[in-house]
Amino acid sequence: MDREGLDMKKKLSPTESMRKLADAVAEEADADVILYSGAIQEPFDYKLIGKVKRLKARPNAIFLLTTLGGQADAAYRMMRCLQARYVEGKISLFVPHICKSAGSLMAVGSDEIVMSEVGELGPLDVQLRKPDEVGEWASGLTPLQALAALRAEAFNCFEQHFLLLRERSGRQITAKTAAEIAVKLTIGWFQPIYEQLDPMRLSETQRAMMIAREYGMRLARGNISESALDSLISDYPSHEFIIDRDEALRLFKHVRAPSEAEQKLSGALVSSRMMDDGLNSERPTILFLSHEDCNFSADNKWEGIEHEDPDEPQDAERPSDGGPPDGKSNAQPVRHAPSLRRKGRSAEVGNGRDETRADRT
Repeated sequence: MDREGLDMKKKLSPTESMRKLADAVAEEADADVILYSGAIQEPFDYKLIGKVKRLKARPNAIFLLTTLGGQADAAYRMMRCLQARYVEGKISLFVPHICKSAGSLMAVGSDEIVMSEVGELGPLDVQLRKPDEVGEWASGLTPLQALAALRAEAFNCFEQHFLLLRERSGRQITAKTAAEIAVKLTIGWFQPIYEQLDPMRLSETQRAMMIAREYGMRLARGNISESALDSLISDYPSHEFIIDRDEALRLFKHVRAPSEAEQKLSGALVSSRMMDDGLNSERPTILFLSHEDCNFSADNKWEGIEHEDPDEPQDAERPSDGGPPDGKSNAQPVRHAPSLRRKGRSAEVGNGRDETRADRT
């Protein structure tokens, strides 16, 4: 850095320094720069919606998102709002670090994904509460994959018994008789296992797995194909699987590394611990970084201890009829929001219908 640059850096206060970085990104992309860090859940989806309605100033949006996941309904509402407000511009989802589960659902609705070297998305398999367990979750894929494995094993069992009976009898046993014996043997092996399956639970699981796909199909604006969306939902071995930038390039059509200005802003946000504060708090950090009302304290941290604007307008609150502020979303209302698991665990909150069985993504 030259002497002039050093002199300028000395003159800038922490607030001015962060403002300068945010303004550089905003000017570069002609975009509002928005930060959301924390659980994606009510009522904070409506807080974001209220801020977007009140503070939108540019045609494009750069949406910095760090999250361990959350409610599929809330993610859908938030991205629908961004798409409606920036309908003639471009929505760039900036992934500076971890952006799991419901965060990946929002990525599906973006026009492009900006990922740092340490940025990571995650699969979209819906998480279900384990029956008769407290605070334990399992992937919605687990019972469906188990059923598919049982089906394959049952067929293999029948086939092996049928072929062995035919071959070892020197084909003295007819195909019809061999098939009947093989069927009885296969039923004897697998009937006790299938009797333990709850068809109602399987139906609920299948329906829950449709949530992410149906929301994804409605949010997609050309950055992901239908087959890639299906892969994001069902092709990964665990909910915690890391989807880095190279893997994201396989799924999404428009993925890029951050520009120099974006990288500097991301680094400053990490240093200020604003993103960590949102992840490790019950209240996410929600800021329009490029807006003149966004102020920082002397240590570069957002002045709002509660991580939200105390002057938030009433239209950002959850409407009593269950709809968003503009009344245009088809998402189902959420009545309960289990707490976020934090500090390094890829866990999310539910979009649940009740306390005992809540789905999450």
